[in-house]
Amino acid sequence: RSFGGLNLVKTLGGEEATSGSDAGLYTDPNSTCGYESPITQSLALIALSHTSSKPDSSAVTWLVHQQCADGGYTDADRDTATTCTASGEDPDATGFALQALEASGAKGAANHAAHWLIKHQKASGGFPEPGVGVNANSTALGVQGLIASGHLKLARAGQRYLRRNQETCSARASRRGSIDYQGKYVAGSTQLAATTQGTQALAGGVLGQI
Repeated sequence: RSFGGLNLVKTLGGEEATSGSDAGLYTDPNSTCGYESPITQSLALIALSHTSSKPDSSAVTWLVHQQCADGGYTDADRDTATTCTASGEDPDATGFALQALEASGAKGAANHAAHWLIKHQKASGGFPEPGVGVNANSTALGVQGLIASGHLKLARAGQRYLRRNQETCSARASRRGSIDYQGKYVAGSTQLAATTQGTQALAGGVLGQI
């Protein structure tokens, strides 16, 4: 509640829309670079769920209503009167949302999201992003969702995928321990992001409890 003199809990709570079709959505005041989505809503719910100022029911309901009929989530907010397409649903967004739903106590929606992840996990243990394929980032978020929902055996399969994509002691010293996005080292932010998200999943941590 005091980060550089800023009360983050109060500030976040103040961004919640209280009326209209976006009621419950934590809005982004930055009209130039900001945006709202199931991912940003999930992060807000996770953060507030681990404070004494729990998110209210409207905020949780907004995320629940963004869920597709088969349990998955898209990475952008959608018109809930429309039908999701398989190519639009995303394991990253679903992994974030599942952690938020579990943290917020929305068990029905959480179970639905968990079943979507289970259905889309590959034999390798990895999770594919539409148009991209199986990768470390999507797998890491899928693993965290599975851990949050108690599907530990399937989560371990995802962790094995991540370990297979980790640079070993035979690699160049500067690369050792990092996690490849899709089976080979890629310098720069791609490797950094894969390693950052992959490390959380390998450690068995879920957001809000790391």
